[in-house]
Amino acid sequence: VELLSGRIKRALERRAALLPAWQQAAAGKLRDAIRTCEEGEKAQPRYAFDFARIRAELHTTLEEHQQAANVYRQIMTERPLGWAALGMARALFALDQVDDARTILEELLAANPRLMAGYDLLARCLEASDEPELAKKALEDAVAISPHVVRRLRKLGEVALAAGDVDGAEKSFRQVVTRARYSEFRNPEDHVNLVKALVTRDDLLGATGVV
Repeated sequence: VELLSGRIKRALERRAALLPAWQQAAAGKLRDAIRTCEEGEKAQPRYAFDFARIRAELHTTLEEHQQAANVYRQIMTERPLGWAALGMARALFALDQVDDARTILEELLAANPRLMAGYDLLARCLEASDEPELAKKALEDAVAISPHVVRRLRKLGEVALAAGDVDGAEKSFRQVVTRARYSEFRNPEDHVNLVKALVTRDDLLGATGVV
């Protein structure tokens, strides 16, 4: 009971400290929220990383990716936090510094192999570098760990099709069609992509059935 009470107390204290910045951000006052975070980092150093994270995300929302990268870089010099490395990679990707983002992601995933968002962003970096086979491999690694995310399966199918892996594309799109059939993620484009894969394989009967 004492352990649980202590955790609840600390969580409420953290919430109270960060609440003004959250409220300003929710009201669309992003500049005010950034200033609140800057002041909070100085006034309440125990929550400095929390305030810095919110500040970086606000800069990202404002498409100020260089400022966001600066915040994440400062955090990483003090403590190598996984979310900071991922945020840094996102900022660098937005700044077209794809190779630097890729390096960070490869190191991050080596240390945190279950960080699914890292695989998704790494695949985007590899696509941007015109390396569809490696992008496909990154998504396949993610799907092997977490096989039920429709969005990632859909992306894997698209990348596989672009890389010329028709069998892999068909497998992915067939899974997407099956899993999304009765969900909010259903998209007729998935059937179209499955038809493309089947036609590429000269499976006209199967393509007709999908249509």
